[in-house]
Amino acid sequence: MEARVEIGILGTLEVLVDGAPAALGGHQRAAILAVLLLNHGDVLSADQLIDQIWAGRPPRSATNTLHAHVSRLRRTLGGNALLQSHGPGYRLVIDPELVDAHRFERLVTRGRDELAKQDWSEAVAVLDSALSLWRGPALADFSADPWAQFDAIRLEELRYAAEEGRTDAELALGRHAEVLPRLEQRVARHPLRERSAAQLITALYRCGRQGDALNVYDRVRKVLAEELGVDPAPTLQALHQAVLTHDPSLMAETASARPARPAPRRRVSNLPARNRVFCGREELLAELGEALSSGHPVALYGMAGVGKTQVAVEYAHRHAADYDVVWRASAAEPLALAGTMEDLALRLGVRERADRAELAGALRDRLAGMDRWLLILDDAEDASSLQALVPDGGEGHVIVTSRNPAWGQHAVPLRIDPFSREESVAFLERRLGPQAGSSGAPELADQLGDLPFALEQAAAYSEQTGMTFEEYTDLFRRRADRLLTRAAERDETFATSWQLAFERVRSASPAATELLYLCASLGGDGLSLHLLRGLTGVLPPALEAAVADEVGLQDAIAHLLRHSLVDRDRGRLRMHKMVGAAAVATLSPEARRQWLMSGIRLVEATAPADPDNPTHWPHWDEVLPSLIHLAAQSESVGTVPLALPQLLCGAGRYLTTRASFERAARLFETSLTLLRRAGGSDADLAAVLTEQGKLLEVVGDLEGAIAAQEQALTLAEGAFGPDHPGVAYVLKRLGDVLVCQRRLPEARRILERGHGILASRDDADGRELARIGRDLGFAAWLAGDLTSAQQWLTRSLTASRSLLDPGHPDVAHSLSGLGLVLQDAGRREEAIKLQEQALSLLVAVYGEEHPEVAHTLDKLGYALRLVGRYDEARLSHERALAILEACYGPGHGEVGMPLTNLGLVYQEIGDHDLAQEHQERAMGVFSAVFGPDHPHAQLGARRLGMARLLGGRVVEARELLESAVTGTERALGPGHPDVGRALLDLAAVHERLADMQAARECRSRAERILSAAYGPGALRGGGSPSLPAGAG
Repeated sequence: MEARVEIGILGTLEVLVDGAPAALGGHQRAAILAVLLLNHGDVLSADQLIDQIWAGRPPRSATNTLHAHVSRLRRTLGGNALLQSHGPGYRLVIDPELVDAHRFERLVTRGRDELAKQDWSEAVAVLDSALSLWRGPALADFSADPWAQFDAIRLEELRYAAEEGRTDAELALGRHAEVLPRLEQRVARHPLRERSAAQLITALYRCGRQGDALNVYDRVRKVLAEELGVDPAPTLQALHQAVLTHDPSLMAETASARPARPAPRRRVSNLPARNRVFCGREELLAELGEALSSGHPVALYGMAGVGKTQVAVEYAHRHAADYDVVWRASAAEPLALAGTMEDLALRLGVRERADRAELAGALRDRLAGMDRWLLILDDAEDASSLQALVPDGGEGHVIVTSRNPAWGQHAVPLRIDPFSREESVAFLERRLGPQAGSSGAPELADQLGDLPFALEQAAAYSEQTGMTFEEYTDLFRRRADRLLTRAAERDETFATSWQLAFERVRSASPAATELLYLCASLGGDGLSLHLLRGLTGVLPPALEAAVADEVGLQDAIAHLLRHSLVDRDRGRLRMHKMVGAAAVATLSPEARRQWLMSGIRLVEATAPADPDNPTHWPHWDEVLPSLIHLAAQSESVGTVPLALPQLLCGAGRYLTTRASFERAARLFETSLTLLRRAGGSDADLAAVLTEQGKLLEVVGDLEGAIAAQEQALTLAEGAFGPDHPGVAYVLKRLGDVLVCQRRLPEARRILERGHGILASRDDADGRELARIGRDLGFAAWLAGDLTSAQQWLTRSLTASRSLLDPGHPDVAHSLSGLGLVLQDAGRREEAIKLQEQALSLLVAVYGEEHPEVAHTLDKLGYALRLVGRYDEARLSHERALAILEACYGPGHGEVGMPLTNLGLVYQEIGDHDLAQEHQERAMGVFSAVFGPDHPHAQLGARRLGMARLLGGRVVEARELLESAVTGTERALGPGHPDVGRALLDLAAVHERLADMQAARECRSRAERILSAAYGPGALRGGGSPSLPAGAG
């Protein structure tokens, strides 16, 4: 499911992804997003974006930087659906309703319509909603950027117009006293806005302050004369004359103004004191006001502790002047509710009656004959209290708070969710003052699920103990059960509300109880209901019976929904992490362990079998959050079944495939820890270590990868014997790392041994056999053995197509490998077609931002350069570079290859400065990551040497190329084709230095080497790209 992305520019740039603030990472990246947003879905070319972002003075690396920023923005925004590529440019495609500026403009237009219809109350409500969207000056982050000025000024002008329109409506409603403070501030800030000045003069006059009104006119007249050299507009002059002559029209009421009536002798209220630290919820309060204006009761529903009562009470305080009666009553217990409403009846002059039903009826009749009243019925379980107490007529308002979402027949339902992350941090800062400016506030809010009452509890605890947010977060992570139990012991509302809800579920339905604790064991992302079907002997007994009945399952879900213990999101039940923690806190240690085991059994029964199969990936996405939660909970329950670390290993392998490397690393470490604690076998440890080694290889830690694979091989041989398929699997992984290290003879021996083990068995996995064959093909290609390479890769492609889906990544990798072989054999157009086929398959599986896609883009770009398609080649390399930098960072070993290949493109088109710049950076990356003796470092030296030669720095070029020849011979052997290519480059330097004898010697050696590798007459320049690290 695509992430919901909301963007705000009415203030600083704000991006919310699924309701949580997203960090964009720097001014330039934020500016790219804002520029695209302001162009309303139009395509902007890379050049247009660069011109705007760098104000006409871009650095040489601007194009690469732009693509890298776009790639990272896509990751932040949840994919490519919003930020789309179109030819050489980009556009942002977003629902306008998810952009605050669009909503503001739509509401302003609607407000103007209401003003034209003279529906003053509606105009005020609509324009209030519009203005509540503002958080500061428009595009505040970009006040110094020329591209932002037009839209910032336009939006600010609309804001002023909306404020003035709202004031017109408020004056028409007779609210001149209420608007005075705002008007005085506005006129002080904007003394040249004559409309605002006229409104202030009118309001002052209606408040009986004629002298002040005349002084305002005089000040405005002077400012206009001094700053603009003009007189006030005729309308303002006419207003001034009307004030002087006490024109009766200045006090005229509009038709819609309510006739005056005497104020009540006293206000009736039992409203608690206003919460001084209330913050956020502005949109919700506006929605509440709009819903109440419909005349229907409004039900604020949500989980315990989410702040339903606080929102209702805050609304009552903000609108206290609109009501003569404000009464709050707890509806949780009928007797308490009846008593509180009896008090209201007596306060309103209703004669006391012995029969409570009669008294309730008399109160209903009394309210039906009144207006300007507000009832808050707190914590109602259903509509029975509403029907018994609220009159059908009357002009009052009713707010109900409830955990039950089923209010559609009786009230306008408004759901209250936990705070946004920004609201959570703002609350903590307001609650604790300056000392709350801790970097730990966002992490604390995340740990507590942004639940307002939990944040209040944390703030109070920190205040009492002096703990920092970081310390409380760590304590809660380890001892949530104790903290929640202490809250219940102190009778704190949200903890005891959950306890009551749990008790009601337990008494109502065994199946609902089992579903409650199963969801709690699986974590906040909850449970996909379709996973429950067809399971026998896995689920607890009452729940298994309910699933078989289906209606019974729906009844169980309804019990949980009634108390807001879960949310139903299509086919998934989600439970807030604090509800889950509170539920687990009610269990004994043994019961916690049993429910953890139930969760593990469910995931084990439903987890996909093959992490490499793309058709299984959506299923992995479903079970992965629960698996991670189970692993975290297992730390506190002692020994766990071996199934859990095995599942974690599979999940780590899946995350490695999907390029989520940090998460994969954590899962492998957790898996190894649990295995060692559970006394796992050598075979189990070997299985995790070889997957961990693969991850280390992919992220460029080749020494760590070798160590992990060698340890895995020792364990596997000890567990299975030397000729088992499990050993062959580890041998393949070890061979991959050796290929990346360019230890090619050793790699080929290891891979051939693994291939031989599988080929000798009738029960061998044909997919693994094909993969080892593909790796042998790559190793042969790197060794310059094109004949063997083509044979291995062709066999691998044929096997993969017969055993796997035609769009499987294994098919793409074999196609790409064959493309390299054909490229080196001089069949470059065929090579391009194969790389394009491979790229298409990989994009379909992984999306456009995956490292495997980047590697194939890089190979395609190389082949395009060889046939002179330089612009296409450059774009391919730039895309590859941007993807890899976004995935790994700019100093990672993977980044070196697209850098050096991009340098070759610049070299071909004659931009020698950019060619040298890219080759310098590539050589620095290769040397730093792989060491100065690695073949990649020698390739970097060779290519930098040629860039120096073409840039006129001939002596430096000779030194680099002599070093490259020696280093490549040492790394790959004297007969390797890369030695021949380095000799050709060195020959070119000797020719430039007029040392023709040395040049002939180099060419002669190069011809012998290349002819041996590729056949007679194979002397050629340019060469082929070495295999990117980790791509074997």
